[in-house]
Amino acid sequence: MTLSNPPKNRHRVIAACIWGFCGGLSDGAPGALLPTIEAYYDISYAIVSMIWMASAVGFVIVAAFASQLDKYLGKTKLLLFGVLCQVVMYAMVSPGGPFELTVMGFFFVGTGLAVCLAQVNIFLSRMDNAATYLSYLHGGYGAGATVAPLISKSMVNAGIKWSYYYLILLGLAIFNLANFWLAFLGADEDLKPWDHHDGEKTEEIALTSGGPSRQLSVAAGVDRSTNELRMSRLSAENLEPVVKKESLMALAIKDIPTWLIALFVLFYQGGEVAMGGWVTTFLLELRSGNPETIEYVASGFWAGLTVGRLTLTHPFAKYLGGRRSVIIFLVGSIGFALLTWLVPNVIAASLFVSLCGVAIGPVYPLMITVATRHLPRKIQIVSLTIATAFGSSGGAIFPFLVGLISQFVGTYVVLPMFIGLFTACLGCWLLLPNIDRNVKSAWWHYIW
Repeated sequence: MTLSNPPKNRHRVIAACIWGFCGGLSDGAPGALLPTIEAYYDISYAIVSMIWMASAVGFVIVAAFASQLDKYLGKTKLLLFGVLCQVVMYAMVSPGGPFELTVMGFFFVGTGLAVCLAQVNIFLSRMDNAATYLSYLHGGYGAGATVAPLISKSMVNAGIKWSYYYLILLGLAIFNLANFWLAFLGADEDLKPWDHHDGEKTEEIALTSGGPSRQLSVAAGVDRSTNELRMSRLSAENLEPVVKKESLMALAIKDIPTWLIALFVLFYQGGEVAMGGWVTTFLLELRSGNPETIEYVASGFWAGLTVGRLTLTHPFAKYLGGRRSVIIFLVGSIGFALLTWLVPNVIAASLFVSLCGVAIGPVYPLMITVATRHLPRKIQIVSLTIATAFGSSGGAIFPFLVGLISQFVGTYVVLPMFIGLFTACLGCWLLLPNIDRNVKSAWWHYIW
């Protein structure tokens, strides 16, 4: 696909990026508002972390029913359902009611984000320049997460109730609802040529064009006997529609790359959210940061992430390839986190946090471009929904664990937790086959 084929793709890409920006506004605020929410409800680190757990539950439920939802609703209705869940969340949280209601609201936003994220990731990954468009989407998310702490803390410092920040998000979610409806109306039909489930597109075309043998020979480059054998197999499959097929969810569950990618996203998002959500508390308590200006550190982290995604994703994907680039950025992230932990100076630590964000930024869009090459096309939506569910679970469980452990031993655990999670990311990534190399003549070709 391109921006002009189908014709509405330009509007769809823009709508996806705007939605990504609003998602960043939503996810970037809780970290900065954490002390305010704790004081407002008079609760501990461990209890306030329940908002992330509720969000994770929403993601997991969507993952469990991903194939059924995609089959019965289709792209347009699924996207509208996802944004509608976000509308419900912001309407529930903005009045600042009981904490239980706030937790329930975060469940709905997790559900909505899971649905939309899987759909827009798949859509953009099938574009002609997928790494660039994915960097726009996730760069937009980073931009939203950059300004979220500034806006939310500025409102609180001006004496405005913290929950009123979500009124802004409510208005934006209603806009996204209308924008997605206009952009993706008719998408189930005009994107159908790119939604085929068979990995060998040329063979599908051949079977329906009246000249299968000749076309298969040209497209696949096989000899006559091999081609006839394949044609007999395919014809038999077409003549026996009663053969029972496994569900897409069952196929995804049996797919090893699906689980490696899911674990990767689990550790990645757990580390990213833990850093973005707790680093300000770490700097306040252990580096004597200024409470009036500390939100700028969180914004610096997300700003670095945005800059990294928008400026580094495409050139690294082009010249080094996705696999090598992810390895480099993961090692860089671990290094900057280590410096943040070891250097006992708040200014230096703030700088290293921003540089850590720069290194983290390109990892997710690069991972998506590589992941879609590992996953069979017919299970891509289910597999990536499972991965995003794991990601949200990591983005909930590990910040929750940081809060729980900090309750007893202090917030110095933020950086060791991040380093451990990104080391686990690196391990999962190295276990995936190196598909960037067709010929592997040395042992290190399997890694680099």
